[in-house]
Amino acid sequence: MAENPSKPRPIDSRSLFVLNEAMRLILEINRDFPYQVPLAFDEDAMDVLDWLEGREFQWDMYVDLPENTVRYCLRTLDDASAFKRRFGDASSARVAAGGC
Repeated sequence: MAENPSKPRPIDSRSLFVLNEAMRLILEINRDFPYQVPLAFDEDAMDVLDWLEGREFQWDMYVDLPENTVRYCLRTLDDASAFKRRFGDASSARVAAGGC
């Protein structure tokens, strides 16, 4: 007897809860950290984290899977500008863009 191919699970209340929670978190980050700089998701990400750990300012981050980037989120324009000065031209494969 041949196996039935697996069917995708329909969206139900559990799925909606997960989707809503993920969107809620991103909306909170966008509200609290309006200056965001997306950088390529690559091996240089550890350099970025090391630099951020030594800073006095508050920051957050999340992985944007569809864009294959890490979105570094900063509270002020000054913080975002310092970040972009440090990492905006790190390599030709890495392009800094965002809300500032």
